[in-house]
Amino acid sequence: MVVGYRAGDVMSAVGSCHGPLHVRYVLQPELRGVVAAIAAARQCIETETFFLSLGDEILIEPRLGSMRRAFDADPRLLGLCGVVPVRDRERVRRTYSVDVDDDGYIARVVEKPAAPFNCLMGTGNCLLRTEIFALIPATPCHPVRAEQELAALFQQAIDAGHRLAAFDIAIDYLNINTVEDIEQIHERTAAPATAAVPLSGAGR
Repeated sequence: MVVGYRAGDVMSAVGSCHGPLHVRYVLQPELRGVVAAIAAARQCIETETFFLSLGDEILIEPRLGSMRRAFDADPRLLGLCGVVPVRDRERVRRTYSVDVDDDGYIARVVEKPAAPFNCLMGTGNCLLRTEIFALIPATPCHPVRAEQELAALFQQAIDAGHRLAAFDIAIDYLNINTVEDIEQIHERTAAPATAAVPLSGAGR
């Protein structure tokens, strides 16, 4: 687990174990975005693949087992990006949008798009191979925030000839940014799940 802001509080709350899992921590001394956090985690990753999960994201009825099987079934994939089909494209503007080609692979990725490609809302829950670390130095920084963004890393991988695909990871997704978001999560997780929007191009 990569920690930065209020790292001590996070480590005290989570502890050294989470169920059967042993938790290791990496301190990100400068809070420079998601890609910098991924780079910081490199020292702890001992497998050929790893699962990226952002701490402020909540997945409703996630399909992680199916996602892993889809990833393992295609050794050509550098990454499998979890997406959630939504009815309102405005929600996609808050995360990132993926343009999926006819073969099911991602052709373009845009962070917080003004005009999303489709109704697939990108999430920070992705399966990745460790080869992605080699692409981080060449990933451009955002001109305003001066940080390397996740969508830019994915686009860098695509431009370098690697294959990424989108996977329908859950029936819904919630992001925690405000107290109101926390209240919405409590309400949403307490209510019966609604059916997902059926869309092609996600899930392989």
